[in-house]
Amino acid sequence: MKRKSQQGIALIVVLWFIVLLSILALGFSRSVRTEIRIIHNLVEDARARHLAEAAVQKGVFELLHPDNEDLELLLYGAENSFDFDGQQLSYAIQNEQGKVDINNATDEVLVNLLTVLGVDSTAAAEITDAIGDWRDENDLRRLNGAELDDYEAAGLETVPTNAPFINIAELQQVMGIDGDLYRKMEAHVTVHAFSEGINPLFAGREVLQSLPGVSESEVDEIVASRDRFSEGEAIEPFPLLTGVESTLSTEVGPLFSVKGKAILSSKAVSVRNLTIWVTDSNLDSPYHVMDSRSGEIPAAKAEEE
Repeated sequence: MKRKSQQGIALIVVLWFIVLLSILALGFSRSVRTEIRIIHNLVEDARARHLAEAAVQKGVFELLHPDNEDLELLLYGAENSFDFDGQQLSYAIQNEQGKVDINNATDEVLVNLLTVLGVDSTAAAEITDAIGDWRDENDLRRLNGAELDDYEAAGLETVPTNAPFINIAELQQVMGIDGDLYRKMEAHVTVHAFSEGINPLFAGREVLQSLPGVSESEVDEIVASRDRFSEGEAIEPFPLLTGVESTLSTEVGPLFSVKGKAILSSKAVSVRNLTIWVTDSNLDSPYHVMDSRSGEIPAAKAEEE
């Protein structure tokens, strides 16, 4: 009887040992699968970054070696898509003269742009004054703006530089501009136009709508004309804006933004932005990079979304 009791206890011990080993094996299996997935996502993110770089370089090449005499009509940020090794890539080229220069734009244009991007009128006025306080040379606070004391009171680490913006990424430090608003503004603003005027030939719809006094029908006509041109239809004459001459510019180049984007089958997304100065063809380098920005949606996050 005693022997049977000992055998029963031994059996229970063995069973518990098997259960413990099973739990350990299951945990190890999950850990291995997690590590494999992490490595896979890292590889996909790296692929996306390199493919986005390839896409932006294709855009630079197309800008420097145009096969269309009317290339300037295509320099308004329209995406040009192509496949590479089964992945979806695209590039877009825009003349910086078609964007709102945050160092030189009038308050009215800035307010209008923010409103077009979905900011309410009160917040748009506050952000515009905060931008003005950031870039002006004094510590005098605008009516709805923000100076040193306001940033310190809000517990912010950054304070106005009282100098022109060096790049558009600096906008993220301005009071009232969060990450979501910056991402909305990013494609429509620049520090490389060096003018308060905007060339409508290169401006996107949102920038065209921000011009004081412009009519919606004129904006629609310009956008539609460019779309038809990009599809191969000749446009002559190109529609013009009327009554807004004081906010317009006829400048062309020499600074351009080139955006490269890669969307992988794994859902990883990477974007590469270059702002380049196209130099004289007689110089050693055909262009110089003035600004560079990158952004990714990791494969893991994209899968969750």
